[in-house]
Amino acid sequence: MALMKTIDRRNAQEIAARYFASGNHCSEAVVRALLEMLEGSANPICLRIANPFMGGMAGSKSSACGALTGSLIVAGYLFGRGDPHVDESTCVEVSLALMDRFQSMAGHNSIICQDLYDHRPDGSCQRYVTGAVSLALELFSAHLAGVNSI
Repeated sequence: MALMKTIDRRNAQEIAARYFASGNHCSEAVVRALLEMLEGSANPICLRIANPFMGGMAGSKSSACGALTGSLIVAGYLFGRGDPHVDESTCVEVSLALMDRFQSMAGHNSIICQDLYDHRPDGSCQRYVTGAVSLALELFSAHLAGVNSI
């Protein structure tokens, strides 16, 4: 994994919005944009993993927003453990902070797709996609830089 460089969050949001508008689901657009910004390209396996998390899990709208779950997939990619004997506290800390901040950003005191879907001011979920990308980059940058202000 490459060390994280300073990343233009506005550019990342534009990339995510473009992927979302071109037919990527919310979860896919977030994973694709984040990995492109962080790694230079998106790992095709990560994109396949992101697919069923769209629209509140398989389009059901009954679970967490796909934009949020896409950002959590990348949190796992960056901070997750590959061995059950490795400490998972970093991944958990980053993930909980991401969930909390996403809920605040999205409003409506929820991370559930249907709740957010019902309150889309412009009829699009693009706000959630770009918001998830921005929040994730902020948290990932802070953590990778050694800042404990998560």
